[in-house]
Amino acid sequence: MAEMPRRRRSVLVVLGLLLLAEGLSRLGAVQRLFDPADGSTEAARWRYAYAQATPTVLVMGDSRAVIDLSPTEIRNSVQAQAGGDISVLSIASYGSSAEHAYLMLTEVVLKSVPSPELVLLNVSDVALNDRTWIGTPPLNLRGLSRPLAPETWRSAPGRAAVLETLSGLVRLRHRSRLTVEGRWPNYIRGSETYDCGGSVWHDKMRPEALQQQFSKSRDEYLVDFCPDGVQGDYLLRLLRQARAAGVHLVLVITPVTEQYLSAFPAPGDAQRFVDFVHAAGAAHGVPVLDYYRTAELEDEHYFDLHHTNAEGTALFSRLVTRDIVVPALADWQDFCSQYAAR
Repeated sequence: MAEMPRRRRSVLVVLGLLLLAEGLSRLGAVQRLFDPADGSTEAARWRYAYAQATPTVLVMGDSRAVIDLSPTEIRNSVQAQAGGDISVLSIASYGSSAEHAYLMLTEVVLKSVPSPELVLLNVSDVALNDRTWIGTPPLNLRGLSRPLAPETWRSAPGRAAVLETLSGLVRLRHRSRLTVEGRWPNYIRGSETYDCGGSVWHDKMRPEALQQQFSKSRDEYLVDFCPDGVQGDYLLRLLRQARAAGVHLVLVITPVTEQYLSAFPAPGDAQRFVDFVHAAGAAHGVPVLDYYRTAELEDEHYFDLHHTNAEGTALFSRLVTRDIVVPALADWQDFCSQYAAR
């Protein structure tokens, strides 16, 4: 009989802890600490919701936007070049296809009121190559957008995406997330901008690792290169939606090394990619700024074959601020007309 009160107390203690946890979980400052740092639209919406205000500039895209474009550097460059103070938020994520970017736009940006004044979307060759994404959907994309669809559960990445999404709100990532993707005080204040790459990627990747990356790009990511397939169609749909909604969108082709360009199976594939993006932008009245082969970044500014290091990130972010952010924020129509006249 003495066991019953003890068990009852244990049950009450557990219930009390659960109620306490539930109460704490409703506090914004606590919720931000459990922010899912993944590539899902859920994570993007989470970042967006807990920004202190709608960002002036929103950065979207894949790992090249994550690493190459620094929200902090863009903000500081605007202050230095134009004297204004803006907010910059990145919802770019590793492993983002054009389909993923389309979901980000329709499920996050277009559902936000008011919209950012400027959206920068990096478009990469890998994001547009259908072969890259066959059987390997981007992290959380399939699980989030169609969690109950049969095709989601037929592939291991799809099943993993569902489970990852379900666990996203109740886990803390490994410790590096808090240093790579954010700082504790900024999470508490709700002012984290997700400035990842520039403060972490230094110097140069080891030669043997560069060779492995080259082989993987040649044999997997760029094989059977086709920029105007399913993923290309998603880019066109994204541009149509953005234009219809009045989003001030700029497509940015981020820089890569000459060695990376040589990984394309056919000599003209890289130019096919660039031509497709320019044609897509022109057809929908969306400016395209092409830094693919820019001479303003040298080999020393790259960490690997297609991502900048810390110095390169700072330099490229200043270039984008000078060429896009400052003139586009000052006068969008004038910026678009100047771009069209090029």
